[in-house]
Amino acid sequence: MARAYFYGAKIAVVTNSQQRGVALAIVVWFLAAMSLLVSGIVFQARVDTRMAQLHAAKAKAVAAGDGAIQLMLANMQARSPQGFDQTNRLPTMDFEIGDYPVTVRLVPVAGLIDLNSAPADILALLFIAHGGLDDGDAQFLAGSVVKWRSVTGRQQAGSGRFAAIEDVLRVEGVTRTLLDGIRDSVAVSQKGQSAMDWSMAPSSVLDILALKNPGRASSMINGFKKRSGAGAAVGAYRLDALVSVGDQQWLRRRWASGGKTAGGLPWRYTRTEAPRVFPGSASDES
Repeated sequence: MARAYFYGAKIAVVTNSQQRGVALAIVVWFLAAMSLLVSGIVFQARVDTRMAQLHAAKAKAVAAGDGAIQLMLANMQARSPQGFDQTNRLPTMDFEIGDYPVTVRLVPVAGLIDLNSAPADILALLFIAHGGLDDGDAQFLAGSVVKWRSVTGRQQAGSGRFAAIEDVLRVEGVTRTLLDGIRDSVAVSQKGQSAMDWSMAPSSVLDILALKNPGRASSMINGFKKRSGAGAAVGAYRLDALVSVGDQQWLRRRWASGGKTAGGLPWRYTRTEAPRVFPGSASDES
């Protein structure tokens, strides 16, 4: 059966089969639209679930890491460090905080390269060893950092000093990738702090010394003694807590120095970094 429709002088004839075809097309379009909508909802739900799991894991890492760091400082204060990491030759302790294993490593700030006072040649070696730069680029960038400290920093910040490690990004040529490469080897000192002590340096810093003086670096490694935390007084330290949460490992990093707080503790925290997934954990590789 056909139906005729008049549009002015023209006549349109629509058969039942054409009507069914239009209806079928509408149904198919509707189903496709619903399928896309449902797929979007499912995808968003998965993203929300994953984000919730990530935030929960981060909160657990913070709680377990901070607790283990407190215990590490308390043990150090009691002059009873458990052991020394044979790789980094620094005081380490293992804890079980709830259901989460935590390893805390204590790094004396004096053993790190000070971005506020390190000479250009040491900075260049740092950029070569851990920044992935060639000699020419490393020398140029080291000069830029020294210049920023002596001139630009004084003009922009009023002091010519880096207040935080991330401030080195203000130097032209320093990228986030470079910062991530050198982060474990550097610190920023405050005025009046003592100069760097190579004898307290972790292995990542001794790698830099090895480029400058291989014999001296080897001598320090072989002649290492248990001194970095055996004292009763807390100096200035970086504490790295490696927390295992499920198939992830999180790094919780805090900086502490001696000095009683309002709560009566013989140390105070001068800097706390946000937890981050430690490179090489299972989820990080996927």
